[in-house]
Amino acid sequence: MQKIYLIATNTFREIIRDKILYTIFIFAVLMILSAKFVGTISLKQEAKLTVDFGFAMIEIFNLIIALFVGSSLIFKEVEKKLVYFLFSKPISKTDFVLGKFLGLSLVLLVLNLVMSLVFFVMAGFEINYLLVLFFILLQSFFVLAVILFFSTFTSPIITLFLSFLVYLIGQITINLKLFALYNGSKAFQIFADFIYLFMPNFNLLNLKNQVIYEINFNFIALALSLAYAILYITLLLFFTIIIFRKKEF
Repeated sequence: MQKIYLIATNTFREIIRDKILYTIFIFAVLMILSAKFVGTISLKQEAKLTVDFGFAMIEIFNLIIALFVGSSLIFKEVEKKLVYFLFSKPISKTDFVLGKFLGLSLVLLVLNLVMSLVFFVMAGFEINYLLVLFFILLQSFFVLAVILFFSTFTSPIITLFLSFLVYLIGQITINLKLFALYNGSKAFQIFADFIYLFMPNFNLLNLKNQVIYEINFNFIALALSLAYAILYITLLLFFTIIIFRKKEF
C-alpha cells in the first residue's frame, strides 16, 4: 500500500506542475464563470440555464483533462524508460497501475474542488448541486479507468480516440437501445443490446436534468448507480493490470 501511495503522490506532483494543465484549468474556470452571462440570455430560465451551463463546463473540462493527461500517463513512463528503474526496485506492475490511477484521480479531485467552489460562488449553494458534482467527478474517474485500460496496449493518439469514442457511446446507450427497439431491424436491436450491456452507461451518473427540472432523487437508484460505477472501474483496473503485467520491460 505504501508503494502505491508513493507512486500516486509522485504522479500527482508531476501532473500538477504541468503548464498545459494550468492553461486548461484557467480556461475552465473562466468558462464556468461565463455561465452567469449565458444565463442572462434567457429571460425566464436564467437560473436553470446558468446551472446547466456550469455543470456542462465542469463535465467537459473533466473529460479534456482526463483525456489529455491520462492518455500519455503510462506511455511517457515507458518511452523515457523510467519503468525499468521502477521495476528494478520492489515495485510491482499492479502498484504502478494503481498508483498512476490514484495520482491522476487526486489531481481531478483537487481541480474539481476548485471548480465546484467557483460554481457555488456563481450559482449559489444547494445540497442537490453537491450531489450532481460528486457524480460528475465519479464519471471522470470512470473515464480515467477507460483511458488507462486503452493506454496499456495502444499509443496515446489511439487511446485518446478510443476513450473519447467510449465516452460518446456511453452518453447515448439508452437512447440507442430505445431507437433500436422502435425503429431498428433485428440485427440493429442485437447490436444496440450488446452496446447497452457491455459499454459504460454514463447516463446513470447524469443527475443534471433531475436538479434543473426539480425532479426528486430516487436514492435507491443513486446507490445502484454508485455501485455500478465502482464495480465497472474495478473491473477496468483489473483488466488493465492483467494486460500490463504481461508486458516485458
